Amino acid sequence: MKLVLDILEDRISKAMEAVSGESGCNGLVRVAGDAKFGDYQANGVMGLAKKMKRNPREVASEVVAELEIEDIC
Repeated sequence: MKLVLDILEDRISKAMEAVSGESGCNGLVRVAGDAKFGDYQANGVMGLAKKMKRNPREVASEVVAELEIEDIC
């Protein structure tokens, strides 16, 4: 059985690929450093936004819109 962290990593990476149009994106999902921000964080979005020369919040919003996690969250 896959760990939730691994499932999130896979799905966030796929959502990042859909947003960027590039393959091989890595969500870099980790347990959140501060619980007030949630359980997990996807550090790879910041690097993707920089690579795309776009606002990180906008890219993150697009990644969330593409994210398919209804079956686990």
